[in-house]
Amino acid sequence: MAPAMLIKPAAGQKSPAAMAAAGRGMPRDIMWAKIRELRAFVLEDVAAPARLDPTSARHYANCLVAAGILSVHGGGKGQPARYELANDPGRRTPRVDVDGNPVQQGSARAAAWRAMRSLKVFSIRDLHVTSGISEVDAKSYLKYLVKAGYVAFRVKGAGGKPSTYRLVEAAWRGPLPPQVTRIKVVYDPNIREVTWPRAD
Repeated sequence: MAPAMLIKPAAGQKSPAAMAAAGRGMPRDIMWAKIRELRAFVLEDVAAPARLDPTSARHYANCLVAAGILSVHGGGKGQPARYELANDPGRRTPRVDVDGNPVQQGSARAAAWRAMRSLKVFSIRDLHVTSGISEVDAKSYLKYLVKAGYVAFRVKGAGGKPSTYRLVEAAWRGPLPPQVTRIKVVYDPNIREVTWPRAD
């Protein structure tokens, strides 16, 4: 796959997806990388590089505290709380909820992505059977993976026969599934770049 040529978000867009589309990466990825670099910090130290507002940054930090990944000390009387990295699970950005539990959203697509790697050639039905993803979601996900060059048609369906697809090996950048964001761009967390659309 050709190197991604990153697009710019429309005027006024400040969502995580828009920031990714501007080539900066997802804000939580940036914040997590800074947390691992500093190990001990106040919130502003990790929110500013990610351009996250204090409320969003505090929410994510609280999720990490609930998961036991961060510990928090002090705060109050006009003094900022200090956080420390208590348990480093690795480079991959933790996805946890307010109770510290792993977020399951996107798990079906992650399973489908692993199935594509194993099967090499597959139909929508194959992905449904092997990964548990719904056929409707598989069809939607494949549409964007084709646009981004991760998957290609092997045989286009016609006359009631289903399409078959093949994984484009040259496009494989790692085990993390490409994400289709809310503004309908494809973001690859393995390389932290938007891979579709391209600004050419």
